Amino acid sequence: MTLVFFGLARAPSHDIIGALQGVRIDLFLAKVDGKNGKNRGEDVARRQGDIDPSKSPTHAFGGVLRRWRDLCGLSVREAAGQMMITDSVLSRWEHGERLPPKDKVTLLDQLYNADGVLVALRQVVSVAEGAPGSTLEVRVPNGRDDGDDMERRTVLQLLTAMSVGAAVPVGALEIIRDGFDKSVDATGDYSLADWEAAAYQAAFDIRVKPPTDFIAGLLPDFVDIRKALEARPESDRAGLQRVGSQFAALMAMALVETGQFAEARRWWRSSRTAADASGDLDLRVWVRGRQAAIETDMPGYTAPLVLRLAQEAEHLSGGRSSVGVAEAWIGRSVVMALSPVPGEPVLSAERVLGRYDEIGAELPEFAIRETKAIWGWPSERHFGTRTNLSVLSGADDAYDQLARKLETIGVGGDQRAITATRLAQSTLLVKERPTEGLDQALQAYTALPAEHRTTTIKWWIDHLMRQTPDHARALPAVQELKALTA
Repeated sequence: MTLVFFGLARAPSHDIIGALQGVRIDLFLAKVDGKNGKNRGEDVARRQGDIDPSKSPTHAFGGVLRRWRDLCGLSVREAAGQMMITDSVLSRWEHGERLPPKDKVTLLDQLYNADGVLVALRQVVSVAEGAPGSTLEVRVPNGRDDGDDMERRTVLQLLTAMSVGAAVPVGALEIIRDGFDKSVDATGDYSLADWEAAAYQAAFDIRVKPPTDFIAGLLPDFVDIRKALEARPESDRAGLQRVGSQFAALMAMALVETGQFAEARRWWRSSRTAADASGDLDLRVWVRGRQAAIETDMPGYTAPLVLRLAQEAEHLSGGRSSVGVAEAWIGRSVVMALSPVPGEPVLSAERVLGRYDEIGAELPEFAIRETKAIWGWPSERHFGTRTNLSVLSGADDAYDQLARKLETIGVGGDQRAITATRLAQSTLLVKERPTEGLDQALQAYTALPAEHRTTTIKWWIDHLMRQTPDHARALPAVQELKALTA
């Protein structure tokens, strides 16, 4: 699977030929197809010589600025003229001599049509530059790294990989996640209200942002809350652990949508650990229930794992309805509909939807009123998820429910939700009218911007392929869909 990060869909061909040696990364050894179809990668690499992105995060950011200017086909003079700054100022930014002000980066992002990439990366750089040390090539006595230096190098590795459109380095994410795990039982001092507000915003952003953009925005917050946990006194400590668990769960969800499943499971584990440490029962239930539901989106998921997570959530709930219990029931229902486990009861559509509605009717009022954050369960979400369960459990009125769902979303609504719903319709159509169902799926998928073609969307394509009759598997639309999702 080819992963496109930070809105780099305009550069569809990434051939990363540089290698990581120690902590030194060659930022520009990448072939990139530019806006006009011209391969600029080798030319950029030849002209890159006087910029060393491995010197510091600021130097790396300067290299990123130059790369985006090159992709736009602008000279230094042309770009500086449109920014109404001197050539020398822009040149110093590109050479890493200083970090551009936030307002100037916002203007550069707009000028280069970077879709927020530069703004997000500057935020990462500002976090990294706050750590001690002036270079990435640090010699440490006895071969031991200072934690902040390692974290600083890690952030630079993430920055560099994302700037060339490569997949987020799993090892780099693991260093930050591991640091968080070690902090769950530490103490410190920080503003809990600010962190709760940040978690709430992130719980909304994950619903609407491309997952790679979301990861970029969450990373600096996660680094900061890890440090806060290390220095926090006992008062409000449980609150920070709660926020950290929410951040870790959101990171896991975004990683699933980018296809990094093994890493996502490790972040889920971190989220469960922090939730348990926080003592927040609803959160403990939600993390397990949410993972149970999300696991079913992963290719080759294991039914016993989903059922174990669902059972843990239901047991912890003590019979009390919550959003986590609803999530757990979704995971359990999908498993029993698509890959029943021996010894487990077969669930009819009536049973699946009946129990689902029972849980929804018993949810606390605050969960129903929450319309923005992912841990809310308003009526629109209840209905939308119910339609998906109707499809998977074989309800007679599933197609009609999907049609009503599209009406509810509206023409200008969530792009991913619209596409997923049309793909779900296609899985029903394809059984009786294969050509119509496959053509509708192909049209829906190709209309969705590349950065929104997430694991969940591709799951529906996989399900469509499984529902396609044998006699229709040679149709052109089947081959096109397979090629697009390979």
